[in-house]
Amino acid sequence: MITGLGLMICSKAYIDYTTSGLENPLTYLLIVIFFIIYFSETKNLKNLFFLIFVAALGILNRLDTMLIFAPPILFYLIKARKIKGWFKAVLWSISPVVLWELFSLFYYGFLFPNTAYAKLSTGISQSLLIKEARFYYFHSLLLDPETLVVISIALICMFFMKERSTIPIGIGIILYLGYTIKIGGCFMSGRFFTAPFLCAVIIISRLTLEEIKFAMFPFLLFIMLMGIINPYSPIHSGADYAEPVPINAQVSDERDVYYKSAGLLQYKPGIEMPTAQLARDGRNIRRKKKKFAMAGSIGFMGYFAGPDVFILDIFALTDPLLARLPIMDGRKWHIGHFGRALPLGYKETVKTGTNKLYDPNLKLYYSKLSHIIKGPLFSWSRIKEIINMNLGKYDDILAIYTQNPINIPFSNLQQTFTAGRSWSDDGVHMFTH
Repeated sequence: MITGLGLMICSKAYIDYTTSGLENPLTYLLIVIFFIIYFSETKNLKNLFFLIFVAALGILNRLDTMLIFAPPILFYLIKARKIKGWFKAVLWSISPVVLWELFSLFYYGFLFPNTAYAKLSTGISQSLLIKEARFYYFHSLLLDPETLVVISIALICMFFMKERSTIPIGIGIILYLGYTIKIGGCFMSGRFFTAPFLCAVIIISRLTLEEIKFAMFPFLLFIMLMGIINPYSPIHSGADYAEPVPINAQVSDERDVYYKSAGLLQYKPGIEMPTAQLARDGRNIRRKKKKFAMAGSIGFMGYFAGPDVFILDIFALTDPLLARLPIMDGRKWHIGHFGRALPLGYKETVKTGTNKLYDPNLKLYYSKLSHIIKGPLFSWSRIKEIINMNLGKYDDILAIYTQNPINIPFSNLQQTFTAGRSWSDDGVHMFTH
């Protein structure tokens, strides 16, 4: 336990994302509860139910964690296959995921969140995504070597441990790391390594005293010393924390990005926090009571702009139509944020609520999509469109448009991706045509 705590304190990624505002802290909690049940000596119907139920909650929190949970669950089921009523318990335990997916399909019209379509349906080649993933791993090794080293050591350890139940955990780690490579990593340094890291710490914590003493103690001590010496380590973090020289433009140290403008130790009386430019943009939009704006990053800006403004997200994380369109020509994207070209007439469409798209095929597609996301919930015509859309009945219509799109010229949108700035109608008229 002391060894695991020491390793966690030394991991920059793990500590950074415990207070990030993302889903990581809840993922940590659910993983720990899951493995407490998993390693319980009692294999009964109650533990089987709660093991899978906790995993289901983890999947609801972040869908891709199913890669971590699945191998241990399969191993547990093999061990507990003689328990009477196990199949019924499994069906009840996965009910949170089933009920949510049914609700999501009915209410939103789709099984997956809009961000999945925006980030995973980009048309970028797999070879280029793998190249981006290499940048992601390399950035983490330079900035936070402890995290990946601990994961590597845990994967080696599991093959030599007497306790074979750690092997499914290692398989889950490998699957998750493979998925990270497939999607090109992330622009947030270390974010996707935190859940595998915690699983790795759990594997190491299962080492016996004899195994630690004669095999692992020197390595674990070396890792902790690395964490103490590393200038980016959480141990050295303070109000003046900064990454002196960006290692890679595609991957960023998110603590460096946000702590300077939003960290608690940065607060001074009389200063509006956070001080980030996007937060100032949002406050400016709210003060001027603007009803429409476009932006490449909508977090801070959207929060401070308030609920009375419509923000067109060029990265498509919150826009169902743009999420289904190809990314911009040229390398004006980075992993996690893929800029979309703006179809001619779409700005007027979202501002007025009337379909004014220029291209007839896209106009027809959007009419179907709009009915799903805006139409009366219990309308039979809406239900029918949900079925048709999810079965791909309108994919051909969209494909015709994407082969020869009619967009606002790229030069008119180019500056959206500089400094993450946003524009409202009284600002720079970047989106006129």
